[in-house]
Amino acid sequence: MRRRTRSARILAWAFLCLIAGGIGAVGLPVASASRATPSTDATPADASQHARSGRRLLRDARILEREGRFEAAERTTQRALALTPDDPQLHRLRARVLDSLGRREEAAIHRAAAEGLDPTPALPDRALSPSGASLLIVLLEPPAEPSRRGRAPAEWPDGEVHAAIEARLAQRLPSARVAAPPAEPEPTVESRRTWLEAQRRPAPISLRVDRAWCGESIKDGRFGLAVLRIGLPEGVRHVRYLRDDPDVGDGCRARSVMHALEQALALPEVDAARRASGSRDAAPSFSSTSVHALFPDLDARIHDALREGRKWLAAGQLDAARAAFFRAHHIDPGHIDAHSFLVEVDRSLEISRQLANAGGDPTAARDAQRDESAGWRVLEPHLSSAEHRSLEDQLEAEQRLREDLLATLALLGSQLQTPDTAALAGLRRGTLPEAGGKGFRRAREQMRRAGDPKAASPAPELVLSTRVVHTPSGELLARYYFAGRSEHPLLMEEDTSGNGHLDRWVAWVGGTRREIWEEDRGQGLPDVHLVYAPDGRTLVRVELGGGDGQRPERVFVYREGLLRSDFQDTTGDGLFDEILHFGDDGSLALRERDLDHDGRIDVRTTYRSGRMVRREIMNPEVVAEFQ
Repeated sequence: MRRRTRSARILAWAFLCLIAGGIGAVGLPVASASRATPSTDATPADASQHARSGRRLLRDARILEREGRFEAAERTTQRALALTPDDPQLHRLRARVLDSLGRREEAAIHRAAAEGLDPTPALPDRALSPSGASLLIVLLEPPAEPSRRGRAPAEWPDGEVHAAIEARLAQRLPSARVAAPPAEPEPTVESRRTWLEAQRRPAPISLRVDRAWCGESIKDGRFGLAVLRIGLPEGVRHVRYLRDDPDVGDGCRARSVMHALEQALALPEVDAARRASGSRDAAPSFSSTSVHALFPDLDARIHDALREGRKWLAAGQLDAARAAFFRAHHIDPGHIDAHSFLVEVDRSLEISRQLANAGGDPTAARDAQRDESAGWRVLEPHLSSAEHRSLEDQLEAEQRLREDLLATLALLGSQLQTPDTAALAGLRRGTLPEAGGKGFRRAREQMRRAGDPKAASPAPELVLSTRVVHTPSGELLARYYFAGRSEHPLLMEEDTSGNGHLDRWVAWVGGTRREIWEEDRGQGLPDVHLVYAPDGRTLVRVELGGGDGQRPERVFVYREGLLRSDFQDTTGDGLFDEILHFGDDGSLALRERDLDHDGRIDVRTTYRSGRMVRREIMNPEVVAEFQ
């Protein structure tokens, strides 16, 4: 008995030594690199797998660096570089980690490699030629809340960015005129046009920094971002500059904006404005459309005034609504919406005056006078018999619209089976949306699954038709897709949130529901894809996250109405790295984990009645490293 015990101890000790030797090997640079180096005859699938694994290891190394575990981060970056040796982000991260470990010479090598793979763009230091003698550059303040509008650019929250833009423009376009519009309590199209013409520069453009941000995240690493809005008389352009792994210290935001400015100067429209020639003796003229494009704050003020006017109008306060609509009209008398609202509210006010005068009721007159002194007016007239009949006709029309809407809602509520063909036949025919739309693509996929020979036709408009459901005010509620002359729809898409965006799709096969998609519902919920059995009631699969055309982040698989498996992608790299399997009683039966995110299971654990009974280690080296 003692001899057996002693033999068992010797075997256990030998096994531990073997494991320890494997763990030590992970830390050896040569062994680690040789073990993970891709073969020269790797297939495209292997390269894609290496790229995914390299990205996952890059994220792991960022986490380790943030936690101060520099030795582990160094080993992880070495493994990642063995898979993706041409990734500049990996080289830069490894250089920082080696600096933290005091290995300066090795860090310099990787920093130079990163610069060779992805060199930092240099900013030109010479003036452009021609240098914009006819160019007017209008610097606009960043977009702000209504309470902050009217402030001068010198009062920007980030003065460094503003100073960098001015210095850069003076260096690159020394002949151009750089100016900011005057601060006005209520700027109008006419006042801005007058100011533009007074500058006597025939080629104006406006610049606004919509975003300037430098930061760091586990997913994206270090980055610098700048977004510029460029206003031109003929339209608006946007420039976006994004740089991976910049120096995120002082001046990063200003440098990002300067790089974005260089991209803006290279736009064909801006280049043409820079080369424009014209006389400064005659003042140029600009249309209202050009003024709106150059000064976006005008549109923002008009939008705010119209929104306020609609709010007062809904509350029945006509005078307050008129004041708001008049502000929008004052900014731009040619604005069609401001003009229309102003005409309508003036007409309503005139009707209220006529009805109040025709009523002859002293009490009503006193009430109207009191309401006017309070700054708003309501309609409480004494109506004639003709006016009563007119209102009754309007009420009947509204009742018919309400009944139609209720019938529409009843139609939309039937989804287990396709709706009644007679009800669908009464819907208005619609036009096919763009071929790239989600509903269109899913309807085509339903045709392919049903074996329709026309599904692969190069002219999809000949084989698909639609019928649409609208609200009484004209907004689209739902769209049904039909194959050829079939009376039964393949797919329905609808707007369930009322925000004007289609967010739910229901697909039928043989008249029975088979799939549901719910996406972009604006409630912070993940996208959902439900797959049903042929009976249309029993769930087969539930997919969460991922969005249209993307791999889901989590998948629940059901069999005979019971949850059987739960696939999870915990890192967002498109690979399931944790899989749970459940028994007939609903308890956990098997757990599989992919620790290094290479698409292969590393640990498999078996459970019985909620307790672990067995663990299989498929890749001891990976398990040892993550422990």
